[in-house]
Amino acid sequence: MSTDHESRPTEEQPAAGETVAAPSPLGPVSLGERISSIDVLRGFALLGILMINKDLFAYSSSVIHDPTVQGGFEGLDFAIWRVGYVFFQMKFMALFSMLFGAGLILMWQRAGEDNPSFRGTYYRRLGWLLLFGLLHAYLLWYGDILFSYAVCGMVVYLFRRKKARTQIILGLIVVLFSLVPMFGMGAMMNWMQTTAESAQTAIDEGRTPTDLEASMLEAWNETKVGFSPPPEKIAEETEAMRSDFWTIFTHQAPTTIQMQTFVMLLFVFWRVAGLMLIGMGLMKLGVLAAQRSTGFYVWCMVIGYGIGLPISWYGSEQMVASDFSVVASYTGANYYDYVFGLFVVLGHIGLIMLICKLGVLQWLQRRFAAVGRMALTNYLMQTLICTFIFYGWGLGLFGAVSRSELMLIVIGVWVLQMFYSPLWLERFRFGPAEWLWRTLTYKKKQRMRLRPKAEAAVA
Repeated sequence: MSTDHESRPTEEQPAAGETVAAPSPLGPVSLGERISSIDVLRGFALLGILMINKDLFAYSSSVIHDPTVQGGFEGLDFAIWRVGYVFFQMKFMALFSMLFGAGLILMWQRAGEDNPSFRGTYYRRLGWLLLFGLLHAYLLWYGDILFSYAVCGMVVYLFRRKKARTQIILGLIVVLFSLVPMFGMGAMMNWMQTTAESAQTAIDEGRTPTDLEASMLEAWNETKVGFSPPPEKIAEETEAMRSDFWTIFTHQAPTTIQMQTFVMLLFVFWRVAGLMLIGMGLMKLGVLAAQRSTGFYVWCMVIGYGIGLPISWYGSEQMVASDFSVVASYTGANYYDYVFGLFVVLGHIGLIMLICKLGVLQWLQRRFAAVGRMALTNYLMQTLICTFIFYGWGLGLFGAVSRSELMLIVIGVWVLQMFYSPLWLERFRFGPAEWLWRTLTYKKKQRMRLRPKAEAAVA
């Protein structure tokens, strides 16, 4: 999740005979050391993530592959799905992953690049994040990302000393590597479907299918149910999610295990780790700190949105045209957004950095920054709010709202978090989750309240 944001140490060399200062003592970043553009961008990304996660809170888990199974898919409901797919899906998690990598570079530079105690502190920090992720995933919601960030963050730390260009190129290679298992799954499913169709044709014609065809027919029917369940399966899941806490826990646990093993190994690790590496490189180049020229960020928007949005739109057209076929998804339709969605992320970065650089929309910047400074608290708060609304231990509205109604809930959460985050930071140095994380990381209780007039919160 969020990391401390520190100013880059000066690169000026000490004069002859001058004593070189020891590395900065490890500890939470002070308010004066924060880079505001990072906070603004993180807040923007955190709020955008809810736009994608909302479906996974409110509907069957199969909505990941087939959004038509619940929530409505006509008129305004369809328009909301389309906007989410083109502007938000994969983009905001990608942006958030880049910012995690950027945070690693900032922490490392502030501590002193040769500080021997930094590694222990950093890995202890991620160890606690991993635990938070496990608790979040199993006790609340299977869609947790904290576990993946902790694991990937432990790996990309090894590449912190690489040059910015090397980090970005390596990051792109790692991200694209995840296409290999995707292509493999697509090819396997295409073969499975073709063989199953041959078996069904033989049965329809009164012939006996081969043993292979018969087994593939059975396997393919099970696969289809997994990716696009029939109404009775959706009804069973809905009933489970409207039940008590233990029923929900036992229902979600297998999905959580699958997400943290199979899905993590084949897909999530490569994309998240690669994006973190890209973020590390962009931070070293000053891109995420609004240190580049105005023209640079304009070009980021023009190129990013100009290329990314039309192709993501085309990808959504292909998904709809295939009726969200899992085979079509894994053999081509998904790749438009998976790859070219990174251009949309570039456009988002250009837009927010341009706003920061020009100093416009100050009221919005302040609220985004406050949300970003409390990113872990707000991420967990989104889960608590949404699971209370949709799960049986709360209001039990799982599967009962349309996408347009769900969008109103998202907007309500956005307004709430943009309202209370600045108010909280007028009185406290950290969000409550950030305070706990830092206290555990540095093995020392952190001062929570701001001293009157001694520190001013960035609200």
